[in-house]
Amino acid sequence: MVADHTTSDLTEDRSDEELDDTPAPARQRAWLSQEARQKAVNDLAAWARRPEAAILIAIVVVAALLRFWDLGTRAVHHDESLHGYYSWFMVQGGGFIHNPLLHGTVQFIATSFVFRLFGASDATLRFLPALLGTIVVALPYLLYRHRMGTLGALMASGLLAISPGILYFSRFARNDIYMVLITLVLFWTMWAYMDSRRLRYLVIASATLAIGFATKEVMYLLVLVPLTFLFLAHVGDAKRLIRTPLREWPPAAVFGLILTTLVLPMGAAGVALFQNILGLHLANPDSGVSVAEGALANLPGPVGAPISQGPGVTTWIIERLSGLPGVGFDLANLDEIQNPAAGTLLGIQALDIAVFVLLALFGVGAALGIIWHRRHWLIIAGVFWFLIAILFTTLFTNGIGFGSGVWQSLGYWVAQQDVGRGSQPWYYYFMVLSVYELMPLVAALVTGFFILRRRPSFMTFDVFLIYWFLLALVLLLMAGEKMPWLSIHLTLPIIMIAGRGLGEYLPQALNQVRQITRQADALRVGHAVAVGGLAVLLILTVNSSLRASFENGDVPVEMLVYTQTSPTLEQAVDEIDRYAAATGDGQHLPLTIDTAHGYSWPWHWYLRDYTNVEYRCMGGESVCGAGSPVVTDENPPRGLIMALNTDSASNIQTTEWGSIEANRVRIPLRWWFPEGVYRGDQYYEGLGIGDIARGAIDPGAWSTIWTYWTLREPPWRLGSSDIYVYFPSDYAPELSTPPDPVYGPA
Repeated sequence: MVADHTTSDLTEDRSDEELDDTPAPARQRAWLSQEARQKAVNDLAAWARRPEAAILIAIVVVAALLRFWDLGTRAVHHDESLHGYYSWFMVQGGGFIHNPLLHGTVQFIATSFVFRLFGASDATLRFLPALLGTIVVALPYLLYRHRMGTLGALMASGLLAISPGILYFSRFARNDIYMVLITLVLFWTMWAYMDSRRLRYLVIASATLAIGFATKEVMYLLVLVPLTFLFLAHVGDAKRLIRTPLREWPPAAVFGLILTTLVLPMGAAGVALFQNILGLHLANPDSGVSVAEGALANLPGPVGAPISQGPGVTTWIIERLSGLPGVGFDLANLDEIQNPAAGTLLGIQALDIAVFVLLALFGVGAALGIIWHRRHWLIIAGVFWFLIAILFTTLFTNGIGFGSGVWQSLGYWVAQQDVGRGSQPWYYYFMVLSVYELMPLVAALVTGFFILRRRPSFMTFDVFLIYWFLLALVLLLMAGEKMPWLSIHLTLPIIMIAGRGLGEYLPQALNQVRQITRQADALRVGHAVAVGGLAVLLILTVNSSLRASFENGDVPVEMLVYTQTSPTLEQAVDEIDRYAAATGDGQHLPLTIDTAHGYSWPWHWYLRDYTNVEYRCMGGESVCGAGSPVVTDENPPRGLIMALNTDSASNIQTTEWGSIEANRVRIPLRWWFPEGVYRGDQYYEGLGIGDIARGAIDPGAWSTIWTYWTLREPPWRLGSSDIYVYFPSDYAPELSTPPDPVYGPA
């Protein structure tokens, strides 16, 4: 069913000089010549006359409309508010310090640039994800059509345009859609280099890889796909490769070698997996993890960072560098990573050992690269490390960011592995994909079956697509954190496989269906049923996509909507704006926001333009912890409008300033899908793997699953974290407690 579009001998043994021995100035003159420019224009005009051009343009236009339409109406998610606020803070001149909790710096630098151009708003906050999500739709055709076939690439582009997960997170200010684009470009460079062996593709790969590391730590998992694929492709030829000079290696092996030289030092923090054996805090554990006997416990300081017992060689060097102009080292950060309770190894500090490991791995990579081709590797590595430096240091304004980016990015998530954020079951991604991506999933499974039945050679694009999906699935299942936005890193290879298969199958199937009136044999009827089934699944996929992104974009009856800010919070902000305007205080209106349990987000984003906002933990020691300044009559809040955690509210009502007569409205700050229905920790029938298994014989279980799948009615009320919003007694707010969107008032 699926043809092989691999067009080059991927094990061809040629040197770099054989491929392009034209002097660089001559090549540049050829590119700039009038003939070359005219040829490019003619080629573009010829392409524009093809039917496929109109189809691609139509797909991209639809994708853009879906991504940009009504972009600012959904309530800003907790994570979005963090990304938006710190980007806005950069525009205000506050700078940005890399923190792996917030992932890389790329999103903040890029979003702050958008804010400078267009101002800060909910819509401009999501502008870049929408733009990149639109570009992603075009990439299967632009980059992969020679391997997938023209129709297959267009099918993949179309599926990306309407994919519920890809669309939703293209309208969401997180960096996963950035990573989808980065993944497509990086994997393309591998095949492009194996076809042409041109240096430009290695340079593009190194730049893409650096931007990926500075965007999100999932890059550490995604880069394993090409690395391990290329390793397995050459493992049987290892003896010959060892005896062959590196410059004479086949292009596939060279690409794997270059990736390895760049990735090795970025993976240095992986040594922290052995820190319990070494007795060193190479990646400071998370305080929320219960410590097993003999394991290292959290120490005060950044999670994932090396914690030293005291100053060492690296500390001395950083202190000297801090005196240089423009370096931007904050020496206070050095105090944060020192603690007398930390251990040493033979008297050597953890920070010094971390730096030694990093430099050793860099040295190994540099040696391999220089042996391969000194000039080329220096260009490739120079591009990579320049981008790593400029991005993690936030354009050279935060010198310590280089260290946190190269070490703590991975160290933080090594420390987070046992936290298991989200607490999702092992089958979580299977469930999400079956709910939202069923059409491409079915097409991909059938395509994969036919590909493997042909027993193709390993080093083909078709096998790579299957390998990509399987390895990504294994890695994401092993990862401690399972979240809906991570599911799109599985959706991407599924859609690429599905597009590959549909591009080959549909022309044949439709041809058979057209002949069914002449002879309705079993084969043609079977094709008609298959095409009809795909059409039904396509309609359901489009319906799911529109429902998740528009109808329920901030209502967590959707599994894609994870612990979402309630739209009622936006209504509360509107009430604050109206009251501020009515009193004449405007943006100087005194406001008090309770910080208990992290409830100050997303208020920071929504109230960013107010100049008289106090953020205080209002609940006393029982809520805020021992030693917290308790709110008293002598130390009352000064806000005319207050937003308090419901736990904190019981504290203020016992005081005279609590204003029992004030207008108080209870609203959900955040609400979430009732995850107990699929985790199996509730007593009622739900959506878990056991319920699905019983569905074939238990009408009750099947009914629950079918009702959710078709109507998005979960079998339990939404969970929520509620707040009270207090208004002055002489103001009547147009605000009320929202009912559960499925089950009504509690």
